[in-house]
Amino acid sequence: MIELEKGQYSGNKIIEVKNQLFMASVTSYSPNDFNANRHNHPNTHLSFVLKGGCEEQKKDRYERKLLSTTFYNSLEPHQINILPYDALHLNIDFHPLFIKEINEESNLELIVDKDSSLPLEMIKLYQEFINNDDLNVRAIEEIVLATFSREKSNLLYHKAPFWVEQVKEYIQEYWNQSITLDELATVTGLHKISISKHFSKYTGETITTYQRKLRLYKALELINSKQYNLTEVALNCGFSDQSHFIRLFKAYTSFLPKRFQKL
Repeated sequence: MIELEKGQYSGNKIIEVKNQLFMASVTSYSPNDFNANRHNHPNTHLSFVLKGGCEEQKKDRYERKLLSTTFYNSLEPHQINILPYDALHLNIDFHPLFIKEINEESNLELIVDKDSSLPLEMIKLYQEFINNDDLNVRAIEEIVLATFSREKSNLLYHKAPFWVEQVKEYIQEYWNQSITLDELATVTGLHKISISKHFSKYTGETITTYQRKLRLYKALELINSKQYNLTEVALNCGFSDQSHFIRLFKAYTSFLPKRFQKL
């Protein structure tokens, strides 16, 4: 078993930002150039798949898909088994001071498992890496501290009533369709005012925001498939037109779709 140094990964680090609390970096991987040895890291960290994907193994084998985030406890053994094509990962290495003063390890894992907004936040974080100005380091710090705060994990710990899951499941099934509050009231048996008023209490976002983010996740998948032009992506994902799609995509990711398409 190899113990890698702090902030070291199995690929080639392109860029990094570090301070006393964390180290964030972007790492590239190639099928012909990655470390397949079983290893661990001294610090708690996570890794988000910006491009590509791979088969990895902790105790059991699992697939790391595009736009997914994997959490690793400190010193947790793992390895890459199969890397079929080029990949790009965004990694955050949490220093012990972060665990002590900002949020503990178990809470960080909870955020990775349950925060539905995490993929868009990670893409926004990547955008700050490629912003070439004097504010990007501070912006990266702000995004990391907000995304992985104790307040965020406390919200996710709050046990939601069954109807919240019913609403989520219904929206996930009909994500590209216009869903009314009356429909959700029929599904849950609650008054639509109660649903609209209390959904954000348990999720941290409105019903509209939740559905828009689902549509953007689907759009990201279609963009990365390279099978559709942006107009087709917009229409397939329920956006009224391409300009509306571009505006929301930029608002939630800080990227223009065409620029993200070139990653």
